[in-house]
Amino acid sequence: MIRIKAVDAQNILDVCKLMTNKNGIGTTMEGDFCCNAISIAEAKYNSEMHPNAIYNNNVLIGFFMYQRAENQADTATICRFMIDYQFQHKGLGKKAFEYILWG
Repeated sequence: MIRIKAVDAQNILDVCKLMTNKNGIGTTMEGDFCCNAISIAEAKYNSEMHPNAIYNNNVLIGFFMYQRAENQADTATICRFMIDYQFQHKGLGKKAFEYILWG
């Protein structure tokens, strides 16, 4: 079962350890993608950004961040979405994305 939780003091370090690199070596920039730590730092200084952890059956599997402008409360833009390499190719990314969009 997919569950979304805001990034907070309890899960921030685990969220920062998630990566898409199959070799398990974290980088500041994974190809064209920012690591989660940079996204979380960006959210610290931009109140319109909202970082979230993605769980499946209480296991952390991914991260996403959306942007919502205060003057457009009914609209949000997903600006980051990732599933850790260990959980890719299992249909979890699709399930998580559907959950994010439709609840």
